[in-house]
Amino acid sequence: MKDIQYFLSEEEKYLASSQAEPELVWNEELEEFGFSYDPLSFLGKKPFQSFQHNNIDKENRYGLTDVEKMILTCFLGNISYAFRDDNYYGEVPNIVHEMQIILNSIINKAPKFNGNILYRFTKTGDKTNFEVGDIYQPSHSLTTTTEDWKQNRSDVYVIKTLPENETQAHCLYMIYNHGQETQVNFLRGTSFEITDIEPIEGSEYKRIYMSEIRQ
Repeated sequence: MKDIQYFLSEEEKYLASSQAEPELVWNEELEEFGFSYDPLSFLGKKPFQSFQHNNIDKENRYGLTDVEKMILTCFLGNISYAFRDDNYYGEVPNIVHEMQIILNSIINKAPKFNGNILYRFTKTGDKTNFEVGDIYQPSHSLTTTTEDWKQNRSDVYVIKTLPENETQAHCLYMIYNHGQETQVNFLRGTSFEITDIEPIEGSEYKRIYMSEIRQ
């Protein structure tokens, strides 16, 4: 597992490179100017410099290392998208793999979820075109909440979890409750079976019911 200095050094190298100051280029397909694809563009936000000092687990109740505290702050902050494989075209950058390894370690240290149902209110990029019986294994740590906000502005995953001694769901909110969202994350590699799909009344969206599969 890499230390804080590794991430600070990689960030500094990026900021000193020409990548950090991209030029507008003409996109023939879209017929407009834009920036070329840059898988490391999130480093332009200086996440590691910004979050190396933080307020995560000050009492060290969960045994997080300094680098884990920094990475968790980044994940809960404004670069959560950077941890997802589907954010990248082609190969995932090495630094992202290192971030994912540390994030999985953090999730493992958080207490396991001991309830029955979790929810995810989908965002752009989330898979929603399921059929009953499909098996879904996201290529990232699936973020959920214990709260059913009963909104009709997106599709909703309704996830039945395994018992506490078997589930891969861990309560990140017990380490740090970001925005009072009671965030619960599944470890990377967790699979789910789609059990039902129901329309959300008065909207174009649906509730997608799924069950966590034993590992």
